[in-house]
Amino acid sequence: MTQSSDAERIYLLERHEKELQRLTAQHDFIKLNTQDHLLAPQLLSGQKNLKVLDSGCADGLWLRELAERLSGQEPQLHGVDISPALYPSKESQVTSNIDLRVHNISQPFPSDWHWENSFDIIHQRLLIWGIQVPQWPAVLRNHFQILKPGGYIQLAEVEWIPQGGFPDDRPQLQRMGKLQTWFSEKNGMDFDITRKLGGLLKDVGFESVDTLDFPLNYGSLAPPEWRTPSSKFSTEVFAGLANRMDGKSIPGVASTPEEFLAFLSELKDDIYEFGYQPRISFVFGRKPAI
Repeated sequence: MTQSSDAERIYLLERHEKELQRLTAQHDFIKLNTQDHLLAPQLLSGQKNLKVLDSGCADGLWLRELAERLSGQEPQLHGVDISPALYPSKESQVTSNIDLRVHNISQPFPSDWHWENSFDIIHQRLLIWGIQVPQWPAVLRNHFQILKPGGYIQLAEVEWIPQGGFPDDRPQLQRMGKLQTWFSEKNGMDFDITRKLGGLLKDVGFESVDTLDFPLNYGSLAPPEWRTPSSKFSTEVFAGLANRMDGKSIPGVASTPEEFLAFLSELKDDIYEFGYQPRISFVFGRKPAI
């Protein structure tokens, strides 16, 4: 099995049309809650003719939207993902002037791509369940190598469980927290990575590291038109786990697939009724200028 197929097996989210729909809704929901920012404003200040990479780009939606916002500036837009399963057709990519490639970001970028010291901005979002704990430093070093001196990286991740955990009057959220923690540890992921990203960036050599935080308002905390869809996609991301239990229980969550799916239904209803507010962080830093 190749490095890419090994890493694909580790990646925890489903790759099919339903997942594409969920990712599109999630993208719009994040924009709604982050004041419509794709990037921290200071990363775009005074910039022209940008060369941008979206790391873990899925179907390239983030890049297509950035292209619209930079219309007339002739940006060079590139995306990499471990699988091309969600990529649009090659013809669509040519029409949109967006270059999408397959790459495992835990490995150095191919030298024949000639990307070293060439990007103005690298964006990476929601790979908390796509990168294992020991891979994070390598991923960031690989990104560091292809940024121009003075270029920026932005990592967008969510603190899904508040420090101190969920209150006792929200037992379904407590079960969700147990599920998220168990799943992350079982697969070698760091569920607390959001709080550590700034330090990891500094360790690699980035400077001017800063964070821009936004609450994500799910369920009853969302605008009326988003109350139902946000309650739904906040839980459906876990549905595929029912088929992976293999006769084993998830401690403190469920003993059977049927019990697990019942829990997800209860969790969705709980979020719809009482809301859920994790925090998304745009953590960014600059590669030192020469």
